Amino acid sequence: MSHADSRRILLAAWSPPALGAALDGFQAIQGKGSVSAKFEVRTHRNGWLELRCPVSMPTYAFHNLAVWLSAPPDVATKPRAVVLVSEGTGDWGYWLVPGPDDAMLTGARKNGVPFQVDVPSGRSVDDPTKRRAPMATELALVTLGVPRDMQSPLPGGPEASFELQIHPHDPPWSICEPGHYPPPQDDVPSGWGWFRRWWLGR
Repeated sequence: MSHADSRRILLAAWSPPALGAALDGFQAIQGKGSVSAKFEVRTHRNGWLELRCPVSMPTYAFHNLAVWLSAPPDVATKPRAVVLVSEGTGDWGYWLVPGPDDAMLTGARKNGVPFQVDVPSGRSVDDPTKRRAPMATELALVTLGVPRDMQSPLPGGPEASFELQIHPHDPPWSICEPGHYPPPQDDVPSGWGWFRRWWLGR
């Protein structure tokens, strides 16, 4: 069970129909998921989309979805930027963006301490050679071009909603201390190998 107050994926220069098509593709790779998750879409006047994810969504799927949305294979247009924001206390408060490696998210705790997520294993790691500049969430969002009034969840009802069935795989989540390096990949779910070959051409 998540302890986040809000989980959002912010997408620049994209359209709700493109996002919907990407979510359909993400559902297809999930197989027969058993966790029902309702996603809500809101648009900002500056061309950004807010995809609000249920806080009960497995953390593993939350991170996996952000990587998927950065380059969905069957959608003609890609978002210019993808920013994942988990708003909560302790290990539940952080921001991340895709990269620098194909299956990695990089960012920092809400207080600015940097870390990365090795998405296939679901673990946080900290490789100093792959860190982004340490920035607290508020400064990071401004630096990444997110409109200031999107620093908190957008008000009002959703413009679209999507119900997905998500795989329940959810390794225990905690943000590692600085200096912890990527873990061995012996516990990566088998579906990730297929996903990597199909999407990333590996």
